[in-house]
Amino acid sequence: MRITTLNLWGYTGWAYRKDNVIKFLKECDSDVILLQENVLKTELSPDSQVTSLAEELGIPYRIQTLTRLLPTAEHIPFREGLGILSKHPIISSEAIASKKDPRDSSDRIIQLADIQTPDGILKVANVHLSITDEIDFATPQLKELVTILKTRGEERVVGGDFNIHKDIGIENFTSLWEPEYKLVSTENLITYPPTNERIDYFLLPKSYKLVKETLSPDGLSDHRAITIDFSR
Repeated sequence: MRITTLNLWGYTGWAYRKDNVIKFLKECDSDVILLQENVLKTELSPDSQVTSLAEELGIPYRIQTLTRLLPTAEHIPFREGLGILSKHPIISSEAIASKKDPRDSSDRIIQLADIQTPDGILKVANVHLSITDEIDFATPQLKELVTILKTRGEERVVGGDFNIHKDIGIENFTSLWEPEYKLVSTENLITYPPTNERIDYFLLPKSYKLVKETLSPDGLSDHRAITIDFSR
């Protein structure tokens, strides 16, 4: 089974990046693709980026949650959120609002999907945690997500933009997800070149076996995509 995660970076430079994204995703040929910063700007296109990519790639199943309404310098708000593309039927989905720190300007959600694969039902969670500069908003959101999954007794592959920067150190928080999950963190992978660090990750249930983790080339976004191959 193969899953890819990529922060799309909205429409920033999209005219120059879109073909790169499509080419990469075609060559990667993942079973499931988790996308963050999926944007709908009706003045540019009647479709969101997830809808457009699904059609361009010929991927039959998709869900999206465009839950954030964001302002622009041109005073034309746009919608942004998460999306999942799948080769296999998505049999159920759910969006859960994350608890919000009163100092955090962003509303965040957890996007869940159950996918019927040839090997059985695969459960995934797609996240884009809050930007953490002076205040760490992301770690409490991650803790809440893992608590929800553990309380439900669910095994889900969790992927996305964790926004936990190197000065905080995600390796300091292994107690949040262990022993049920393991962090996929190949040494020296940089997923966010602007600050030369890794902020995109997967959490894999301990019962799953990681085969490999790979990093995309540049030119897709301000992030690099991560792809994992695993077996159950």
